[in-house]
Amino acid sequence: MYKQPLAQMAQVVEYIENNLCTTSISLGTIASAAHYSKYYLHRAFHDAFGITIHEYLRRRRLTLAAELLADTQMPLLQVALRCGYQSQQAFGAAFKAYYKKTPACYRAQGLFYRLQPRLMAFKGALQTGQAPIRLATPDDVPAWMALLHLVEDGYPCLNVEQHLRALKENIRKQQAFLLHEGGTALGAAALERETGHILFLGVHPRYRRHGIQERLIQTLRQNCHGKALSIITFRAHDRADPGYRKEIESLHFQAREPLVAFGYPAQRFVLPCAESWKSENGRK
Repeated sequence: MYKQPLAQMAQVVEYIENNLCTTSISLGTIASAAHYSKYYLHRAFHDAFGITIHEYLRRRRLTLAAELLADTQMPLLQVALRCGYQSQQAFGAAFKAYYKKTPACYRAQGLFYRLQPRLMAFKGALQTGQAPIRLATPDDVPAWMALLHLVEDGYPCLNVEQHLRALKENIRKQQAFLLHEGGTALGAAALERETGHILFLGVHPRYRRHGIQERLIQTLRQNCHGKALSIITFRAHDRADPGYRKEIESLHFQAREPLVAFGYPAQRFVLPCAESWKSENGRK
């Protein structure tokens, strides 16, 4: 009912990106610029991208702030004002809620990562998503990294260079798997075979409702020698989580101990070995 042509939603995203630093930008001003009612635009945007305009605007502003903190010596108050906040206090509270560090501590860390990549209105016909999942090869690195940039909001403190080095090693060890179709990586996963730990699990945003995650998990099960699978994701009620914890839970992973991964508060999830999983799901 609320589906809009991709070009129109792309124009809305473009308007938001061009006005991130404008304190007066709101659902009302965006709707007026796009010639929609606020109610209509709210529903259409959420249907298209799975996130509200308000939340997208906040996450993109904080991402811009993080980039300024990491790459410049701009005073904190100036960063706050530049990113649409009316006070340093309001900015500091919002930044810590999402990045888990004060702006000053984040700057001292010196590592930038995107809380929210820019949304894209993907064009072209949908792929079937039914291509076979296969081992990744060195020739697949560009497609894998392109997918990584689309799902990096699920990996706080992501260091792209470290991920690239690890990917090349995982390809060498034959523990990186890819679903590649139509010139695009639709899904990818990397598994530490010795422990059953999932190092990476990503599905192209346009294909998250196509069962690709389930197929990737099935492939990993077949390559973990009967071990339980484990993965690390956001803790409950983390405002920075755009929905990845819920997706992990939907795959029947069970919450285990909280931990800190790459300096970020996270939680480990475990999927029991295949026999236990089949038994549990057979009773449902």
